[in-house]
Amino acid sequence: MKRFFMTATVFITSVAMISCTTPLSSLEDDEDASLKKDANITRNVSSSEDDYDDYDDDYEYDYDDFDDDYDDDYDDDESDDIDDGNNSSDNTNVKEEKKEAVITDISKKIITLKACNVRNLPTADDSEIIGKIEKDVVIDATGVSENNWYRFEYEGKTGYANSIFFMDKDEYDKQQAELKKQQEEKEKAALEAQKKAEEEKKLAEQKAAEEAAAQQANNSASFAAQVVALCNEQRAANGLGPLTEDAALDSRAQIRAGELITTFSHTRPDGSSCFTVIGDVSWTTCGENIAAGYQTPQDVVNGWMNSEGHRANILNPAFTKIGVGYCTGGSYGTNWVQLFTD
Repeated sequence: MKRFFMTATVFITSVAMISCTTPLSSLEDDEDASLKKDANITRNVSSSEDDYDDYDDDYEYDYDDFDDDYDDDYDDDESDDIDDGNNSSDNTNVKEEKKEAVITDISKKIITLKACNVRNLPTADDSEIIGKIEKDVVIDATGVSENNWYRFEYEGKTGYANSIFFMDKDEYDKQQAELKKQQEEKEKAALEAQKKAEEEKKLAEQKAAEEAAAQQANNSASFAAQVVALCNEQRAANGLGPLTEDAALDSRAQIRAGELITTFSHTRPDGSSCFTVIGDVSWTTCGENIAAGYQTPQDVVNGWMNSEGHRANILNPAFTKIGVGYCTGGSYGTNWVQLFTD
C-alpha cells in the first residue's frame, strides 16, 4: 500500500509519503662320482666282524683272489680319483677371499637427503650397523670407496654409508638457493596476480557504479521530463500555465530523492526542513511532493493527483518552476521528488 503524508509551512503546500509493501643334502649329492665309489668301498671293507664271518661260512671264497681283485680295482680307482681330486677339488668348502675395499681419501662436506644407517664397513653385506643419521645432517666425508660409500667419523668411530643418501653440500646449497628463488618468484607472481585481480575488480565495480549512475541519471532525466509533461497536462486541463523544468531544482530534487532512501520524510536526515535543500535558489513560495514505490512516471503522477495535498501543489497557480528527482534503493525500491518554486 502506498501512503502519502503532507506537511505545510508558510507559503508551502502539501507534501506526501508513499508506503508500499517491498558434502634345507647328503655327502653323496655334493661329491664327485669317484668320491662316491670310494665311500661305498670303504663301507663294505669296514663292515663288522660278525657280518664278515657269516659271509665266510656261507660261501667258499678265495680271499687271495678277492685281495688281488680288490687291490687292482681299488688302486686303479683311487689313483684315478686322486688325480681327479688334484685337478678339481678336495671336497672342502673354501670361501673366496674378499678384496678389501679401496678407499680414496677426500675432504668435503655432504648432507643427508634422507635418514640412513651407518655401518662399520663400506658394504651392506658382512657389516654391522653402528648408528643412524637423520635427514638434513651435514657431515665431513674423509673418503669414498670404489663402490661409492662415503667414509666419515661417527661418534668416535669410522663409519660408512651409501652415497645415494647424500649430496654435496655446495651443490645442495645451490639447489636450495634456486628453489628459494623460484618460490620467491612464484609468490611475487601470485601477489602481482592478486593485485591485478583486485585492481580489475575495483575498476569493474567502479565502471558498474558509473554505468548504474549514468543509467539512473538517464532514467531520472527521462522520468523527470515525463513527470513534468504529465503535470503540465493536468495544469492545462485546469486552465493553468505550464511549469518550467529548472535544472537547479532538478539537482536539488535529486539530492532529496537520495535522502529518501534512509529517511522517507519531509524532514531531511540531518533533521532540517526539506526546503533547506533549495539553498540559494531564489523563491518566495515553494512546495515539495515525495513518493516511493511507484514504477513509472504515469503511476506516480496519478498517485499524486489522487492525493489532495499533492494535487494542490501540482495545480498551484503560484508555482512556475519545477524540479524532479528520481532514484532507486531503500525499502520501497523507487523514490520520487518534486520541488516547486515561483
